[in-house]
Amino acid sequence: MPLVYSTLSPAAPSHSRCLCRPRPDQFEVEDHKFPVYSFIRRAVVGGLIGRWWGSAGMSDVIGKILGVAESLHAHPLKFFSADPPEMGSADNARCFLMDFGGHMLAIIKGQGLIQVFKCDDENGTLSHVKSIINHAIFIGHHRCLAVNTDMFPSIEANCIYYTEHLGSSARIWKFNIEDREVETVSEAVDFAKKDKQFVLVADRPFTIIQLLSSYTINIQDSELALQQIT
Repeated sequence: MPLVYSTLSPAAPSHSRCLCRPRPDQFEVEDHKFPVYSFIRRAVVGGLIGRWWGSAGMSDVIGKILGVAESLHAHPLKFFSADPPEMGSADNARCFLMDFGGHMLAIIKGQGLIQVFKCDDENGTLSHVKSIINHAIFIGHHRCLAVNTDMFPSIEANCIYYTEHLGSSARIWKFNIEDREVETVSEAVDFAKKDKQFVLVADRPFTIIQLLSSYTINIQDSELALQQIT
């Protein structure tokens, strides 16, 4: 069942947010503390709507993911934030949530490591993912997505692609899940900051890796107003 998220009214407590559940005969509003609200908002952005929210173990899954955030000394709000990460900050750890073949994945990036977990919403457990087989995952502070590398020969399977921000610019990096090796995808800066966008500045024609990375870190002009009110 779709969730609609919004901020509370000015008179409401500043430490919480509400989630609205449309039902056939009513409009149910649930009040959540910031970390849970941020988790669910990130999950909705990652395409995770529907059966997960009624599962018995979902609260345990959220608790375990927040436990990982605590172990990384990450602020629970920034952990699920869609804002660009701050370079050199101890709060640079981020969690990305996505639907992967009917499974919920939590991809946690921060402090020189990337971990991929499969969330079992029935038992409330997290388990390490050692392979995503013939897929690659692109993560960015606005979006994440998985692609079938059989369709894109230039993209390496079983890898996580992400951007590393260097002040007003950014580069693309690749993390291999199996051997845990990290390497840059290009020798030069791929993006330059311009207003609210990271503009591709690499040599043309742009590669599919650059285009997909751009999709994960940028928002369309039509989405800017929505970004301000949510």
